[in-house]
Amino acid sequence: MKGKNDRIDEKISITPARTSDLRRLRAFFARVYRQTHIFTKARQLRWNFSNFANTRRSLSAVSAETASRRIVGFLGAASVYMRIGGTAHNAGWFANWITDKDFRGLGIGTKMLQKVSGFYTLPLAASFSDAAYPLYLKNGWEKIGRYRRFVAILDWKKTAELTALLYPSVRASLFQRNHVNLLHNNFNDNGITVRWNEPLKRKAWNQGWQAMRSRFGMTADRSWEYLSWRFFKHPFIAYKYAIACDPVGTIVGLLVLRIERARRFRVARIVDIVSRPDADTPKEALGTKGLDLLGQGRGRQGHEG
Repeated sequence: MKGKNDRIDEKISITPARTSDLRRLRAFFARVYRQTHIFTKARQLRWNFSNFANTRRSLSAVSAETASRRIVGFLGAASVYMRIGGTAHNAGWFANWITDKDFRGLGIGTKMLQKVSGFYTLPLAASFSDAAYPLYLKNGWEKIGRYRRFVAILDWKKTAELTALLYPSVRASLFQRNHVNLLHNNFNDNGITVRWNEPLKRKAWNQGWQAMRSRFGMTADRSWEYLSWRFFKHPFIAYKYAIACDPVGTIVGLLVLRIERARRFRVARIVDIVSRPDADTPKEALGTKGLDLLGQGRGRQGHEG
């Protein structure tokens, strides 16, 4: 193994990662993480770091390479457009930042951060390690807050079973409540029609989103292209979604779910939910039966991102 002084003398270049680098990138992630890590899959790398809004054959990422073209570092971002007020910004959500342990302490991570930050007018990071946090601050980043996450218990009987298993001293009766059925059928309520997993037409959605987006001070610009990349064409996750339409057929709401199963438990993450400005609560956009879906009145809805 080389010593630190030897590594300082070795020329390291920071270059944009390209789709032609996928084989070497997969080998890098297998080495620094593990052979089965999700970034050893070419489809995941293409999806996670694709420039879906343009046609360049590059990834929204950089890699650090030695003179022998050995990859020793990587920083990637998910490219999206973020709306702040009425303005759309070219933004990047930093999703992966790592340097080979044998090359740490040489400033490679900082150089990659500066390089990728230059790709965007609005670089962002939503999750990061304890080691990365001071590096962000050192490079002039600011902390703007934390995500809030909520959970709704739709089947209290199963929760009681889990509680009794993990905490026998807690009386299961404290957790006994009537469960709520998770509905997946189409329905109509007060003129609002909710339909599950129907093809989302580009023009209809973009028109509906224009009316919805004004209610958000800062949010991802959910164009049809963004939704297709983020949810509908995901290489590994089959998201479920519902669209809500008013009596004339205008889209007034969208709900995206990720269903996960573990043993006897079934978990539904609300990954995204938006509605038009005149719908103050999800009730107006999704109908009263939608409350069963969201678990309102029995806890706050779960929400991710």
